[in-house]
Amino acid sequence: MGNFSTNMKTLLTSIKDSLKADSDFANINTWKRGVMPPEPAFPAISVVPLRERKTEHFAGGMYHVERDVALNVFVKSLNPREALGDAMDWIEEMKEHVQANYQWSETAMDTRMGAEQFGEPESWTKAAMVQPAALPLTVISKEWLYANDTTTTISEGSARALGDYINTTLKASALLTNISQSNFYWKVVPPIPRLPALCLVENTETFMRTWAGADEPIRAFVISLWTKLLDREQMLDDNLDIVEDVKDVIQANHTWGGRCRYSDIVGIIFGERITEEVALYSSSIQLLCHSREIL
Repeated sequence: MGNFSTNMKTLLTSIKDSLKADSDFANINTWKRGVMPPEPAFPAISVVPLRERKTEHFAGGMYHVERDVALNVFVKSLNPREALGDAMDWIEEMKEHVQANYQWSETAMDTRMGAEQFGEPESWTKAAMVQPAALPLTVISKEWLYANDTTTTISEGSARALGDYINTTLKASALLTNISQSNFYWKVVPPIPRLPALCLVENTETFMRTWAGADEPIRAFVISLWTKLLDREQMLDDNLDIVEDVKDVIQANHTWGGRCRYSDIVGIIFGERITEEVALYSSSIQLLCHSREIL
């Protein structure tokens, strides 16, 4: 029996492989994790990551994590009404498959389906058009914290000093040697970064009157991870692998050398950044650091 744990990359692969092995999807001509190729063979299905968030903590370092994933289907037809009908049929097939495979080979405890979505048809050729549709999923799994530091003495400091230490720790980590030192950015987000890139920025600072005679500054940081975007699945995997490595570094240094009581990843947003100059897979890790300052 499995332990109901996984990561985003493995989850996307499990879902795609499970659907692909189902004879009900034998007529799907293109399967992808991540972005579609410029000219896929239709009908086509892609599995893409959306969000990840921690929900419940348990003893022994185990916690529950919810991962939002979209199952996208694309149908081409000369007849708009026929295309919409075919897309609706594929969504129904997906729903039936999810209901029968909600544990994804025992890597998840449960899977919840969201409301199906049907986008506007898009012109493909002069005569044909493509109808997109999507089925959102929320997959609940287990995960365990990476072994962490045991600092007990908390020192006061500014948000800038804490950010400097986080940046230095990330750059020095043996888990992140696939990112060149010059590709770590702190405070300033470059318009076109060198890849793969990691950018740390301070988001907000909130002071809470938690104790008598002391404040609890809650400092929010965003760690953005950028990798090249192409229609090869390895490009998406490169980004997702770095996300897991950064999670391990954060969990291993959750007090950041005594500069905060603890820090926690509250969410991860997965997406794409596409302009005329650059096409990137972009993941944003939202980090909260809880400190202590004597009044």
